[in-house]
Amino acid sequence: MATLFFFNNNVHQAIPFTGETSKPASESFSNAIVYDIDDKAMTAKVTFATPMTGDVSCNSFAMGDAHVLPKTGNVLVAFSLCYPGLKIETWDQRDRTKVYADDIPSSPRIREFRISDPQRPVFDIEVIPPHDLVQMEVFGVYRVPSLYPVPVK
Repeated sequence: MATLFFFNNNVHQAIPFTGETSKPASESFSNAIVYDIDDKAMTAKVTFATPMTGDVSCNSFAMGDAHVLPKTGNVLVAFSLCYPGLKIETWDQRDRTKVYADDIPSSPRIREFRISDPQRPVFDIEVIPPHDLVQMEVFGVYRVPSLYPVPVK
């Protein structure tokens, strides 16, 4: 038995080489997925998936990260480039006369979820750029017990 975890950017929900048309950015949300793989039975089962709607997800155009934490079994997810609350309906990667992802300020979101409850993060932080002037991104996440030093006795 093995466990695999993935971060799916889901950009425009495009599937290469199928000829399927992609969805607008405002309808494409990223998510984290955890699979249990049974190599003997040759089966895979989704044991966790963050929703691809509402405030729990976002459209993370690039990057992203997901880990199952060994001590708690929780899932730590980095949505590296989010465009929360911004109107990205005018974003079209095939039409450069419209707004493109690099033209919009972004903010990373780092969230920790219990496997049993992907709807409500137990830890949630969003780094919001002041004045919506820059893009901020994260390239990976690591859970530390505290940001404060332990006092030496």
